[in-house]
Amino acid sequence: MKHAYLIIAHNQFYLLKELVGLLQDDNNDIYVHLDKKANLDELKDVLGRKMLSDITIIQKHSVTWGGHSQINCEMTLLKKALDSGNNYDYLHIISGVDLPIKPIKYINDFFEQNNGKEFLYFDLIQDKENILSRCNEYHFFQEILGRTEKGFLFDIERFFISFQKRIGIRRSRNIEQYLGKGANWVSITSDFAKYVVSKEYFIKKYFWYSRCADEVFMHTLFKMSPFSGNLFDPIEKDGIRYTNMVYTDWDRGKPYTMQDEDLAELVSSPYLFARKFDERISIEKLKELIK
Repeated sequence: MKHAYLIIAHNQFYLLKELVGLLQDDNNDIYVHLDKKANLDELKDVLGRKMLSDITIIQKHSVTWGGHSQINCEMTLLKKALDSGNNYDYLHIISGVDLPIKPIKYINDFFEQNNGKEFLYFDLIQDKENILSRCNEYHFFQEILGRTEKGFLFDIERFFISFQKRIGIRRSRNIEQYLGKGANWVSITSDFAKYVVSKEYFIKKYFWYSRCADEVFMHTLFKMSPFSGNLFDPIEKDGIRYTNMVYTDWDRGKPYTMQDEDLAELVSSPYLFARKFDERISIEKLKELIK
């Protein structure tokens, strides 16, 4: 089977180097989208000529937290891989601060055994009000505001959203029954990836000028698609909660950054990947993990 790993990165280049090294395999191709705000020359210096020759680097979008630029970045990576002519079986969208916690052969064998399944994680509680608050009204300044929740521009944004509610703007009116939310880190088949890319007009209509809709758009499309019956559904004894097979700890952080003492437990877990890591915190233990 052929795999495309689509990595979204903006910093921590030494950690990214380790991630790329762990994913390298004859059956895997690696695409990295580097944020336009990041230093491409610095990344090239860290990766080195040999590793650079084995991956495809794209630097097209300046990505803002919560903005539709995040969706745009994912779509660019999907289209780049699908247009390569390499006929991938699976496309994996991951972060540059993720790491595999199983050997690459184990990971490839896992997808071989579950071929045809779609690996998306839906939040266990689907809070419709929270999802609607992200998508119903136009968030015109989200690409500028990012995480900012104070100041003149933020107040203007709140005013426009309140005004839209008063006049009855409900962009999601026709798709409310399909809205879903979860992690934007996924492993999807080439067929579903092509379906997502084919819906670009739909995505822009309903999810541009939104807030954090990168966690909504693909899950909503999945529920609307002919692939909705293919969601990976592990048996209970496997102890798998995150059905994208990426372990993420939301109880201790947003998400929690893995510490040295967590690594042994991660390796023994049933998951294939974990996030998030920080090269400034765990680099010594990361070397043990990599070995």
